[in-house]
Amino acid sequence: MGYQFAFKGGLSFSLGDIIIPSEKVDMIDSANKDVDSIISNYNMGLITNNERYNQVIDVWTSSNAALTELAFLGFAIKPLIPVSCLICSFEPLAPESSII
Repeated sequence: MGYQFAFKGGLSFSLGDIIIPSEKVDMIDSANKDVDSIISNYNMGLITNNERYNQVIDVWTSSNAALTELAFLGFAIKPLIPVSCLICSFEPLAPESSII
């Protein structure tokens, strides 16, 4: 269906249609603990500022990728909700990272 025809088709959705993975809170807590450990290593002088920066970026990038994958699995579980229809129709045109 796609975004172009969502308007014409009268497709609408609410925030209640968006599936938030239950693992999100645990994933964010884990990433925050990893970042705290990295900052601790930096404060003790074990790593440089550039290493700290790169490691923090790596932690959040991998967390974001894992959360994106879980979100797409949630859309596969409920394929008939409007958000899922829009995402699945757009998916062949763009990578997952640009959709969520």
